[in-house]
Amino acid sequence: MPTYIALLNYTQKGMEAAKDGPARRDAARCLSMPPADGFVEVTFTAGGLTYERVGFEEVGTAGRRRREGDVLVRRVRVTARALDAALSGDDVDLGFLGMRGKLTVDLEVGTDLPVRLSGDVQHIGELTVRLKRAVLA
Repeated sequence: MPTYIALLNYTQKGMEAAKDGPARRDAARCLSMPPADGFVEVTFTAGGLTYERVGFEEVGTAGRRRREGDVLVRRVRVTARALDAALSGDDVDLGFLGMRGKLTVDLEVGTDLPVRLSGDVQHIGELTVRLKRAVLA
């Protein structure tokens, strides 16, 4: 299974690739990720721009502020597919809260903060994680 840190590293690279790629919807970038179980292909697909309601605290060098309301986000779909025959195709553990196979990440335009992440968790179903606090360096 991929570790959380490895997924974050590859997710950051993939998000940057999807964001910096062609401006058209459905532009995609693929990365190969070597987890302990075998190789996995992770694809990041730009889903276009939309608005997402947020409510989180932002902490930075200038102090703290509360962010509330609708923000423009770039929706990125992340899918994982096993390249090793021993693994089960599209049912790949993404290493984040038990999410498997695919997830959606909403990145705020301008800051690239991941304000919402959603995906399927075995035995639970759809799970959505919303940003509550961002510490900016």
